Amino acid sequence: MTIIATYRREDIAIYIYDSLLTVKEPNKQLDASFKFIALEERIGIFLSGDVNLWKKVIDKLENKISFITVDNILDFDGIFRTELNKVVGESPSNRYTYSRALGFIRDDVNKRNLQFLLELNPGKGCLITEVPDGELKVIGSGSYVPDIEPLLKYKFDKLFVEYKKHLDLYHFASNCREEIEGLIQACGPSIYKILGISTVLSLAYIVGDYFIIIGEEREGGNFTKVKGHRHKFSTLKSEKGEVKLLDHLDKNKGYYLNIVFDTTPETSGEIFDPRFSYYAEDPLKYYCENSTVYWIDQWVEEDYQFLWRKIERVEYRKCNIRGKTVIIPHPNRHKIVSQWREKVGVFKIFDYQNIDEMYFSISKEQSEYFEKELASNIFNHAWLKKYITKYDLLYKPQSFWKKYKIVIRIKLSELRRFIKFR
Repeated sequence: MTIIATYRREDIAIYIYDSLLTVKEPNKQLDASFKFIALEERIGIFLSGDVNLWKKVIDKLENKISFITVDNILDFDGIFRTELNKVVGESPSNRYTYSRALGFIRDDVNKRNLQFLLELNPGKGCLITEVPDGELKVIGSGSYVPDIEPLLKYKFDKLFVEYKKHLDLYHFASNCREEIEGLIQACGPSIYKILGISTVLSLAYIVGDYFIIIGEEREGGNFTKVKGHRHKFSTLKSEKGEVKLLDHLDKNKGYYLNIVFDTTPETSGEIFDPRFSYYAEDPLKYYCENSTVYWIDQWVEEDYQFLWRKIERVEYRKCNIRGKTVIIPHPNRHKIVSQWREKVGVFKIFDYQNIDEMYFSISKEQSEYFEKELASNIFNHAWLKKYITKYDLLYKPQSFWKKYKIVIRIKLSELRRFIKFR
């Protein structure tokens, strides 16, 4: 279970991948697997699916790699396809499972590359197809995120236009990764365990004949009156070739990634979650066939007495994953209303709280009327309290003296800053 994505434009391809390992016996998940294999430094493959099947395939291929080129790798009767078909066809389906991979082959002489998708069907054979220019592919269990490919394709295409104007390749790839992480996050924290994917994704890219796996440091935070946290973490590669995830804010705790074939049920480790993604609000907890679930976001700018509210409807999809029906929230919520208010009042503004995500549900019988009247009642406290049981988290009148103290504290802080920089 994993997520691997690639996006190709012209002679460029980016790869976005995770490191989560799911072990059945004993049942556990941990960030401990580096799912990339390099063959003679010309062919690179990001693997998903049955590790044992891939190990068997790679072992058989290793002495044939020198005969595989950009020009023959896709040939129907070529050595690559022939060897794969032989190994996979001889692998019984009751011992191995369907698996996919995204890969590339480099041509050092002509400074070019070719991307391909591999599909292994035990007992039958394999399918090798080129990933053409302008294409986006997502493989692994992450592909079960509803509509993930068309949603990402639309976003990546727009980002590529910006890249051509003024972005470097790393920032383009990083922005694409943020879009994937955002879509997954919008499905709620349960999605990480259900699909067996990491909360943090890594980057690699190829341009011409040059391929690189990115080592990087990421830093940021999320802050509201209700909750907040900072994060600072790195993806590193040691001189020995070891890949490591490092959480700088958790006593520099490190998580070593094993080459995918070196992982076993005894592999040690734990979930790498430096951004506390597992602790976010979960829309799956509110799911009920007889109810409609909504997401609300409220932003308060006290200095400018500005208030903004947005409410969206959460859709759910039923997915069949290995014979089991699973409910997954759709990452693309349906916008119902988005409004703001200016000049709320120097004291009144402190009755509102910053909330970056909150869910609530109402019966389907009420939802049609609720959505119809919402635009005209988005700041009507009495009306909203009928539908939102946790409305006090959004709006809770404070005493005059409490607000007065807050205003004085803010003004004193502004005065100190003025004196300091004068």
